[in-house]
Amino acid sequence: MVGTLTEMYALLLCSLLINVHALKDIVIERPKTPDVDFADLLLEYNPSVPPEVDVPVEVSVSLKILYAHHEKNLFSLTVLFNQSWHDHRLAMAGAIGIPVPAKYANIIWKPPTHFINDVGERALPLLKALHLGKNGEVCLEQKLPLKLPCKVDFPTVIEKNGWTNCSMDLEAFGWSDHVHYRLEGIQYSSDVASVLKLGEGVDELRRGNATSVLSIPISVNTGITTDVLQYILNNRSAK
Repeated sequence: MVGTLTEMYALLLCSLLINVHALKDIVIERPKTPDVDFADLLLEYNPSVPPEVDVPVEVSVSLKILYAHHEKNLFSLTVLFNQSWHDHRLAMAGAIGIPVPAKYANIIWKPPTHFINDVGERALPLLKALHLGKNGEVCLEQKLPLKLPCKVDFPTVIEKNGWTNCSMDLEAFGWSDHVHYRLEGIQYSSDVASVLKLGEGVDELRRGNATSVLSIPISVNTGITTDVLQYILNNRSAK
């Protein structure tokens, strides 16, 4: 009888151990994320004061052009526009960036960047997101529609077979003395490349010092090639 009970207890113990082991195998280990108390982090934060007072805040910018079209002396674009800068007041521990909730994003200082030569009616970005990294690195991502004047310069168009020169100009509205920009890079797809090319001087901008007004030279395909011009001239002569 004693041997039978012992065997039963042994079998029960083995069964429990097997079940516990099976349960452990299906436990999902979720990645740990930084627990940031934004209310505490921003307790004495003043969004009307820039991160630097004695020297200009340096903002790195990069663009990814999603869409481009030239028509009637206007160059229409849709761009992903990224800006990053350091704000020592927002320094925190952790090695990964985290999204900032909207209610706190609105009270964090951001450069009042605008494209000087944008003539579009829409003032607000299509989408935007704010991320906070370690050591106070802040990254603002925006999806923007832009309309830039880009007049057809016929001597240039004839010389370059349909291409003309334009620019994308940006600065900090009302803060040009306090915010300087550095160009990190510009990306675009092969489809966009048929309409837009980077102009001469872009490499110098990447290597140069930050500046209060960032003017990015671009070449735009107007579609008015020498063949098109010849066709127009022939039609006029025929009349």
